[in-house]
Amino acid sequence: VTIVLKDGSDLITSISVYDVLGKQIMNVKANSISETIDLSSVNSGIYFVEVATENNSKVVKKLIVK
Repeated sequence: VTIVLKDGSDLITSISVYDVLGKQIMNVKANSISETIDLSSVNSGIYFVEVATENNSKVVKKLIVK
């Protein structure tokens, strides 16, 4: 999965992936405008991806892995 910020003005500093129970299953440190994470090892289901940027804003999106 490749994550790119819409405005492109901030850098991604970290990406965390959580399962539906809130357990963190992945945390990736980054310093770029786009980042690719490998989710091939996770089971099918619904996950939440939290993207933190250099200006300390966070965005959480739902991700469905089939």
